[in-house]
Amino acid sequence: MQDVYVWCLRVREWNENIMSFGQLAAEFAPDLAKVSAHMSRALEPHIAHDRFATILRESVGNTGKMLRPVLMLLVAGDYDETCRDELLATAAAYELGHTASLILDDVIDGASLRRGAASVQRSYGVPVALCSSDYLLMAAQGYLLQEGYYRSAAEIA
Repeated sequence: MQDVYVWCLRVREWNENIMSFGQLAAEFAPDLAKVSAHMSRALEPHIAHDRFATILRESVGNTGKMLRPVLMLLVAGDYDETCRDELLATAAAYELGHTASLILDDVIDGASLRRGAASVQRSYGVPVALCSSDYLLMAAQGYLLQEGYYRSAAEIA
């Protein structure tokens, strides 16, 4: 319940300051760049097939506004610097999970476009889209475990 209360206070503060999402994202731009770097590192060590690497980089490179990481950073507020890297890695894992869900959504809807680009299922077929989505989920989880962020990995499991 305490977490919900803190979240409500943060949202109220955000509304009172009348910041647009663009302004808010600009405020967190340095941290969002680090989230993107975590996302890339989560994928790098495991991709052996060049074509699959291209598919995953295209999917993760087209992240959109990164709303989930911004919300995590907003809720965290002035977080303790000792947990900063774990927070950013966890935000990256959530964004990878969200990207995986969008790939599945495109398969279910038969969508040919995602954020103005060809969807994975349109470009590479449904089987590759399903494998890509599964891989992103496992890579997110595996990255947190590899980095030693066991509590965060358990939370998103």
